[in-house]
Amino acid sequence: MRTLLLSFVLVCLGTVGCASSDGPGGTNPPGSGGAGTGGSSAGTGGASSGSGGTDTGSGGAVGSGGQIATGSGGTDAAVSGSGGAMTDGSAGDTPAVNASNTCQGVTAKFCDDWETQTAGAPPKGAFTVDAKGTGSVVVDTAQKFSGTKSLHIHSTGGATAMVSFSQQFPINAEFGRFMVYMPVKITTGNHWDILQSDSGVGDHWEAGGTSGNFELTVDPPDNGLDSATAFPSGAAWHCLQWNFQGANYIVKVDGAFVKPTPVVNRWKNGTAWKNLIVGFQIFGGNPPTADYWIDDLAFGEQEIPCPTQ
Repeated sequence: MRTLLLSFVLVCLGTVGCASSDGPGGTNPPGSGGAGTGGSSAGTGGASSGSGGTDTGSGGAVGSGGQIATGSGGTDAAVSGSGGAMTDGSAGDTPAVNASNTCQGVTAKFCDDWETQTAGAPPKGAFTVDAKGTGSVVVDTAQKFSGTKSLHIHSTGGATAMVSFSQQFPINAEFGRFMVYMPVKITTGNHWDILQSDSGVGDHWEAGGTSGNFELTVDPPDNGLDSATAFPSGAAWHCLQWNFQGANYIVKVDGAFVKPTPVVNRWKNGTAWKNLIVGFQIFGGNPPTADYWIDDLAFGEQEIPCPTQ
C-alpha cells in the first residue's frame, strides 16, 4: 500500500492570523514611482492615461511610491510595474491577478477565493480538476470563509477529488496556505492526502491525515510520520500552511507547527517542485466519506499569511 503522495506545510484562502516572513522589500515596500504623478489613479503610463491621473494634483492619495499603485508603465496598477506594494522582490512571485478582498496584497504564483467562479459547477482556471467516480470538486455557497463561495471537496468509496496545478511551476521554494472547514473529522486508519507536491527528484511530498491526526509522508519510499497533532475539524475554519524547500518539510495549522515539523534531512532534498495537488485522495480499503470545504487558496515562493475576515 502506498502511503501518500505529498506533504504539507505552511499554507488566499482563515479566521486565524499567521505570522509571515516577507521577502526582500516587505509586504509594502516603497514603489518606484506611483501610478500617477501624485494622483489617486494611474498617471502617465498607468492604467488610466493622462498626465497626473484621473484625480490630478500633487500630494494625492497615491503619489510616488504609493501603497497600491506600482511603477510607471503598468497596464494594471495592482499587477505590473516595479517595486510597488504588491511586489516583494522574491523570484517568480507576482501580485495576485484574480485579486478580490482576500487576495489583495498577496504576492504569489496563484491566489483565489472562488468568488468569480460559478456556484454549482467545478472551478475553472489555470488548473485541472481530477474527480473520479463518486468524487467531486464543486464551487458552492454552503460554506465560506470569505465572500460567498468556497470549494467543496466530496468523496465516497475512496474516489479521488482533487485540483491539480502545474502551469505555475517549477517553484524552488514552495510556500502555500488555504482555509479548510471539515465539519466531521476523518478518523480512518488509512492514510489520506489533502495536498501533494512532486519534489522534482521523483518523490511526492504529502500532507493529510490518519486516525484523526495529521500524517506527513514522502512517497516513495512510503516514508511517513504519524503526527500527534489532531487534524482540525468541527464547526470552524482553520488555516493550513506549508513550506517544502530543500530538505525542510514544514506544516502549520492556525499558526502552530504540526508535530513533528519542521522535519529536516529525513528525506531526499527537493529541488524544483513540479506541481501542487489539493483535495482528497486515500490509500487503503474501507474508505470513509470525505466532506470538507477549502477557501482562500494561495501558493508561491514566499510565506503567505493566513487571511483574515
